[in-house]
Amino acid sequence: MLKPPKVGGAEQLRLFVHQLGFERCVKILDIHPSTLRGWLRGARPAPQAALQALYWLTDWGYSDACAEAHWSHQFMIYKVRELEARLAAMRSGSAPVFNHDAGHPRKFFAVVGHHHKAFAHGGGSNHGVPLPDGLAVMG
Repeated sequence: MLKPPKVGGAEQLRLFVHQLGFERCVKILDIHPSTLRGWLRGARPAPQAALQALYWLTDWGYSDACAEAHWSHQFMIYKVRELEARLAAMRSGSAPVFNHDAGHPRKFFAVVGHHHKAFAHGGGSNHGVPLPDGLAVMG
C-alpha cells in the first residue's frame, strides 16, 4: 500500500521546486508566487498537503509509486499461483477438503460482498469449488 511520504521543511521544498520548476509548482498548487517564495525562505512553513502533492510529481515520488506497483503486482502473482496450486491439488484429490462445519462434511463458505455465506456442496451437482480458508468460487 502506497503510504504518504514523510516530507517537510523548506529544504525539501527547494529540491521539489528545483526539479519541477518554480512556475509549474505555482500552477500545480494554485497559489500566488509570493506564497511559494515565502515557503522557500522559511518565513512560513509549507502545508504538508502541498509538499506531498509536489513530491508525487518528482522523480522520487514517481519512483516510489512505480516500485510499489511493481511489488504489489509481484505479490499478487505469487498469491494467484499459490491458490491455483492449492485448487489443482484439491481437484486432483491429493489435498484435503476444508471442513468448517463438523456437522456437514461438505459445507463451504462463499464470499459475497463483505459477508460470508455458507452453502453445502450438493450431491453430484457442482455448486462450488472448495478453496482454502473456507472460500468457494461459485460455478
